[in-house]
Amino acid sequence: MMGITLALGAFSTKTQMDATKDQARYSAQVANNNAINADNEAIAAANAGSIEEENHRAKVRQIQGSQRANLAANGVDISDGTALDLMTETAAVGETDAQMLRFNAMRQAWGSREQAKGYRAEAVFGVAAAKQKNRGTLLTGIAGAVGTAASGYGTSWGKTPGGGFYAGMNKGKG
Repeated sequence: MMGITLALGAFSTKTQMDATKDQARYSAQVANNNAINADNEAIAAANAGSIEEENHRAKVRQIQGSQRANLAANGVDISDGTALDLMTETAAVGETDAQMLRFNAMRQAWGSREQAKGYRAEAVFGVAAAKQKNRGTLLTGIAGAVGTAASGYGTSWGKTPGGGFYAGMNKGKG
């Protein structure tokens, strides 16, 4: 009977360890997939930022073209004075805005890359935690088996067919 109990305990321990390992693999794969998605988000953010930046510069060039046309249509010399200052200021403000668009896109991409790093660390940590948990499960299983064996041994220790170890010592007394 004790052999069956030990075998069932070993099977239970192995099943728990397999389940822990399978869950860790699954969680690690989910975390790695999340990391891939975050990397893709970083690439998309950088690309979108570049496009937005270039579109803004094109819009500023259109504004400058309209300013030049309006000033020239009114007979204003655009090569000096207030007209030149207006054109220069439009270009400077437009470039500042374009650089801010680039900065915001790069910051968003950086955040996504950092998130990807976090997901990868989560995957590694999950596998390591599962290994540690399996060590504990194994030690608990071994301790249970030793306890089962010891209790089985203790209940049968010293028994003889004649009524136990001390049965012969008590004969004739009493």
